[in-house]
Amino acid sequence: MLKAFVAFLWILDTARTSLDLQYLWYYVVDNHANPDGLLDFPISWVIEFFLATITVLAVQLYYANTVWKFLSQWTYRIPIVGSLMLFCLASCAGGIATVWEFNRNSSVKIALENATYTGCIQTISATVADIYIAIALSFILHGKRTGFAWTDSLLTKLVIFAIHRGILSA
Repeated sequence: MLKAFVAFLWILDTARTSLDLQYLWYYVVDNHANPDGLLDFPISWVIEFFLATITVLAVQLYYANTVWKFLSQWTYRIPIVGSLMLFCLASCAGGIATVWEFNRNSSVKIALENATYTGCIQTISATVADIYIAIALSFILHGKRTGFAWTDSLLTKLVIFAIHRGILSA
């Protein structure tokens, strides 16, 4: 399952990179020296934004599942993971609403004005979810120490990785 998930993310990332190149070509080559070309979103930009939203949701849900598995013995894992899922889904909903707004209005100025709140919801909830994941994994992994030097060293590295991942993602 993990290999299939990584393949799925790789396909999404490849598609996003292709779309990035296409809309860069649109702005840099097709509309070279044409300031009016900057007034509209190419459809490839809208699709790339949607795929980015799906990618972020998939990765956050993967980490939420990891937190769920680590908290199998805890009685309050439902509220912990449930609140994390709310932030993940709010981020995705904000992203989809932003994509809908960009698709509805191809004018950059109007779309950006109309998507201000949905974009903020997406950004803030994704940041909170990433920080939440980093903190949860740090506390969980810190509690898994065994007293054996090699295992504790590995857990320390994983905690540092979780913190760096949360900081960089946020």
